[in-house]
Amino acid sequence: MNFNSNDALCIPTLNILKGSLNKLTGGIFLKTAIIALNDYSQVKGGTEVFTKHLQTVFPESTVVSAPQNVGQVFEKIGFQNEYRSWKAGKKFLNINDQFDAVFRNSYAGWNVKTESPLINVFHFTYYGFSQEAMQGSKGHFQAKYVSPFFEKLCLNNGVNIAVSAKVQRELKKYYKKESRVIENAVPDIFHNIPREKARKELGIDYSGPLGIFVGRTDRTKGFDIVLKISKNIKIICVTPSNRQSTDNIIVRTNVEYENMPKYYSAADFLIFPSRYESSGYSVMEAIKCGIPVVASKTGILEDIDPNEVGAIVDIDDDEGYIKGVQQVIKSNFTPSSEISKRFSMERFKKEYLDLVKEVGEL
Repeated sequence: MNFNSNDALCIPTLNILKGSLNKLTGGIFLKTAIIALNDYSQVKGGTEVFTKHLQTVFPESTVVSAPQNVGQVFEKIGFQNEYRSWKAGKKFLNINDQFDAVFRNSYAGWNVKTESPLINVFHFTYYGFSQEAMQGSKGHFQAKYVSPFFEKLCLNNGVNIAVSAKVQRELKKYYKKESRVIENAVPDIFHNIPREKARKELGIDYSGPLGIFVGRTDRTKGFDIVLKISKNIKIICVTPSNRQSTDNIIVRTNVEYENMPKYYSAADFLIFPSRYESSGYSVMEAIKCGIPVVASKTGILEDIDPNEVGAIVDIDDDEGYIKGVQQVIKSNFTPSSEISKRFSMERFKKEYLDLVKEVGEL
């Protein structure tokens, strides 16, 4: 039989054949859309890294992100994220296509209604973030009272996924909503490189103990604590923030994602005193590279034994971080290989493939 692409009668037949092929090939041709606030080319944060990882699971996925520009009125009143999320949803609704599943990152596309199965991936909750890290800050009111309204809109429509047990607990506590946990993952490019080799390739002419901090240099990420610790030990700071190097802080900006394994491997430990994390990519990446973490008890570290990863410290316990650094250096600590397997891409891919097949059968 010859198929004519202009023959309308052939379209249902082709769709049936494609559906059968999807099942036979384990879902590699499943067609998905991912609605996101930012594209990875715009912002290189944890949510954007997740989107890139999800694209490896669904190679035919369509990423719909919001425009960067917003009206001055929306920006002035603090509604820029809600407005941009609406624009992303409107952009998606203009796509005349059917999908096996539509992913929404947090409340991006909160205005979307579609016959395709909706999967809401919560990378954190605004309410939890406001409670734990934004007390007294400019955006506290917005995060506590405005953004949660849009989170609820999404929670009431679709299947809800939490990226960690911590986020699952927050969705239950603050919104009385059930969710399923699918933890984030780290690709195999994150592996240990001999320390001397990594430092040499990065141009770090130093042989003493060296820590690494990865993230924004603001109070939310605990950089004020990093500054205190750096008085006694040298630290590499890989950040998107505008900051200058000092005697004990080596600042590197605009670092390509593929080069991050060298930076972790060049260090003796990760220092990560963040005041709020939902998951914690930096923690997972450091562990996969074989270096211990000295980090706050937040994100995935709320549910991990410190003996497996290094030192887990209560938030704002300055002395605890200093003792943790001394402990992992003195003991030459190495993270458990079993905990590293927990963050494998194979597990991540299987769980998301199974999820999309499942919602397609509901």
